[in-house]
Amino acid sequence: MIEYETAFNKLNNKAGRNMAHPVHCYRSRLRLILTCSILAISAGGLAIAADLSTLTRLAANSTIQQASAQEKIDQLDEAAQDAYADYRAKLIELESLRTYTRQLQALLDTQQALLDNLDAQIQKTGSMDRELIPLMERMYDALGTLIEQDMPFLATEREDRRERLRGILDNPELSLATKYRSLYEAYQIELDYGRTLETYSDTLEVDGKSLMVTILRVGRVALYAMSADRNIIYEWNNESREWQPTDGLRHGIEKAVRMAKKQVAPDLLVLSVPAPEDAP
Repeated sequence: MIEYETAFNKLNNKAGRNMAHPVHCYRSRLRLILTCSILAISAGGLAIAADLSTLTRLAANSTIQQASAQEKIDQLDEAAQDAYADYRAKLIELESLRTYTRQLQALLDTQQALLDNLDAQIQKTGSMDRELIPLMERMYDALGTLIEQDMPFLATEREDRRERLRGILDNPELSLATKYRSLYEAYQIELDYGRTLETYSDTLEVDGKSLMVTILRVGRVALYAMSADRNIIYEWNNESREWQPTDGLRHGIEKAVRMAKKQVAPDLLVLSVPAPEDAP
């Protein structure tokens, strides 16, 4: 600005010196006007340049602010998506818990029904005990009668089983269910004797002498004893309750013994058996 003022003053001084000459005065005025115009244009250009710089700076700041705002928007959008995904997961978990609760409730209802049934059964236990205990005693006595009146096979084993059963029935610490199960198992063993073929070694007292024999049991139909040398064969007579010698059965008994020991395949046996009691 100082340079502009200095140039202007110089022009004025020079114009004053040339005021005497009209042409020179006119030219000086024209130069002055041109100089002023140039100065005005230069000042306007500087102002426009300053405005452009300001606008550029403002535009840059606006761009930075927009980028920061967009970043915040992206962060908020990502947070919203995470929150929505977590919400969906919570809904699925809630539905799973509801299903599990319904299943537990159904289970509790079933267990409550079982408890009610057990309570009803417990109330009937007293009357059942009064009925079941005498029944088991009658079954025990019937088992003893069966062993005594049956053929004398496995006599020691069967009697020992019966004695053990007596101890079980007399034990107050055992439940009625345990006692009844033991009694049932004893009956089941006796039942199996009637449909099996069995052989074992034993000692017989015959005519006051002890004789080592091989016992052959054919169900509960017949009972035989064969001496060690296979020369003497005895047949049990359940009516007279004694062993009686018999002839002509050696081949059949030897075959039956091998079948009982599973040494040969099952086959038809020819043996003498007592006739039924109601036979003519």
